[in-house]
Amino acid sequence: MAWFFSAHFVLSNSAGSGGAGAATYKLAPQLILNSHKDNYGGFDLNLSSELTDFRHPTLVNGTRLIINPSVAFPMTRSYGFLIPKLGYSYTRYEMGENNGGLASAKRSLPIASLDTGLAFERDFSFRGAPLVQTLEPRLYYLNVPFRDQSRLPNFSTAESDFNFAQIFTENIFIGGDRVADANQTTLAVTSRFIEKETGIERLRAAFGQRFYLSNPRVTLNTPGVQEVRSSDLLAALSGQASDSVWLDSSFQYSTNQNRLEKTSASVRYSPDPGKIFNVSYRYNRDSLKQVDLSTQWPVKPGWTILARLNHSLQDKRLLEGLLGVEYNHGCWEFRMVAHRFTTATQQYSNSILLQLELKGLSRLGINPLETLRQNIPGYRRYDEITQ
Repeated sequence: MAWFFSAHFVLSNSAGSGGAGAATYKLAPQLILNSHKDNYGGFDLNLSSELTDFRHPTLVNGTRLIINPSVAFPMTRSYGFLIPKLGYSYTRYEMGENNGGLASAKRSLPIASLDTGLAFERDFSFRGAPLVQTLEPRLYYLNVPFRDQSRLPNFSTAESDFNFAQIFTENIFIGGDRVADANQTTLAVTSRFIEKETGIERLRAAFGQRFYLSNPRVTLNTPGVQEVRSSDLLAALSGQASDSVWLDSSFQYSTNQNRLEKTSASVRYSPDPGKIFNVSYRYNRDSLKQVDLSTQWPVKPGWTILARLNHSLQDKRLLEGLLGVEYNHGCWEFRMVAHRFTTATQQYSNSILLQLELKGLSRLGINPLETLRQNIPGYRRYDEITQ
């Protein structure tokens, strides 16, 4: 097996915090070097490293070096897996003069984890259709010792969103300036219903929750012990309900306060290629209630209507809207799209995109295809539909 290396050098970029309304840090420069090798005598070896010089006109400036080596020994069978892993996190800061009184410092700590899961399956039928049902329990244990990080700067770090991917990661923070202490176990179970003849996943249900064996102490800014026994309960339900209907939903329920904290649900209806109708709903307690509708739908030969409406029920205002039309005449195609969205300053930005495409020759006007793909999940060009 060969070693895999990746290197990335940035002379000037922006990232990080700086607070609401403030300019972000400039990375001037940033050097990233990663290396990975699978199955080296049964071990998986990994090294991620980064050297970044953070510059800001008013905030603390400094250089940050991160070196994170790790080694894992995956043991995989048809009925399950067991992956013990050991890692080491080293971070060093070289600080310039600053008003925050932050001195040059370093942080180093070991990271140990054990990831294991099983896979059971059984055959059964539903309304005469042969199916396979799986039951996949998973357990993930993580141990990271506490290090006081209250005197370290925060150049680029935030807490990641709580979801199924996050509960199986080594750090609840992203960005490199904070490493969360942990003595915790995550339990999850997934069950899938797979159509035996086609392999289509008709339904997937998953549940997961993190349990703290000791109270976490590292926070993003102010240090302090967090008195918690368990995280919120996560649940997800998705699948292809029929040949033309897809479902996707997720839920976050607080078992400590007995209330729903977050939910999202979406349905896609697509009876034929090029015919799409999406509807979704998102809810975050005290901060977000949104409904989102979008469609790509032929109305007569050659003509297709394009539309999207993203509306905040909490603020009673339009967040993003799109209305457009496509006309295909074989050797040429015309698109007109009107787009309106809310900016960070809560003002509206409006634009009209026009494009004439001469097949095999050229395109005239502003290309709206990326805007359409971002606003209408599942959108496809006419030539992609007819291929």
